[in-house]
Amino acid sequence: MHSIYKPYNFSISEDFSEVVLTAVVEIPEGKYVFCGEADLKFELKPFAVELRASLPVNYPSEAPPEIKHLSGPFLSPSVIEIVKAELREKWTEQNPVLFDWCSYLQNDLQTLLFGEADLEIELDELQLYKNRVWKALNFLL
Repeated sequence: MHSIYKPYNFSISEDFSEVVLTAVVEIPEGKYVFCGEADLKFELKPFAVELRASLPVNYPSEAPPEIKHLSGPFLSPSVIEIVKAELREKWTEQNPVLFDWCSYLQNDLQTLLFGEADLEIELDELQLYKNRVWKALNFLL
């Protein structure tokens, strides 16, 4: 995978027991976030999500990676559980599924998060998203 992805997209521990995938989620042009209470509207830009997983000794022949952590802007706890379930479904025996996971995060996650509509958030969510987006932007700089 190191030959496919840049170092900031993929890293693996020295003992091959843990992997970190950092994917930039692509956003189609013209997608917006609205917060009516704050009279705020901003255009969505690509943002980073991070996935940490442990690799069992019998991966990929008999066991999938175990997702330990998933974070990023706009990932609520319920969305995180949906994403984890979708990623787990991609594993089959003998399939080194990490490539599929990275591809899903980069290309398909935005459809789950935003669908065809823009995103509307509540005022109390605004600060949470602001902090997460700022962290993601710092990663991209």
